[in-house]
Amino acid sequence: MAEHSPSMVTLCCENSAFLAAEKTNLPGVKAVKIPCGAQLEHVHILRAFNQGAEGVMVLACLKENCKHSFGNDRAEKKVAYVKGLLKDMGVGEDRLAYAPVAANNEIKYTQAVKEMYEKLKEMGPIEGKVKK
Repeated sequence: MAEHSPSMVTLCCENSAFLAAEKTNLPGVKAVKIPCGAQLEHVHILRAFNQGAEGVMVLACLKENCKHSFGNDRAEKKVAYVKGLLKDMGVGEDRLAYAPVAANNEIKYTQAVKEMYEKLKEMGPIEGKVKK
């Protein structure tokens, strides 16, 4: 049996993680720029799953570096909320993660995303998911 290659989306703050993501090229991972973690909505995360992602990672600014003061806090709270929804739906809360990343730290971005990607490989495909 061939090894599972999951599809993963990273929702990245344009002021931090997206700048780090632009410097990397990770197979199976699509980086999507969001204006700020504060503007992230539940629907953005759920839409990524609906469009075929088997895992989503939200990456925003470090606590002390948020350009909008609280965007990272809002993003982290929304991720926690959606994890509960995913658990209730039977998808699994471990398919969603949050990490703070500085704009100049592509090493941390790469490390966090690779770690999540490996977890997704171990989990395998989402059961019952209809492929589009």
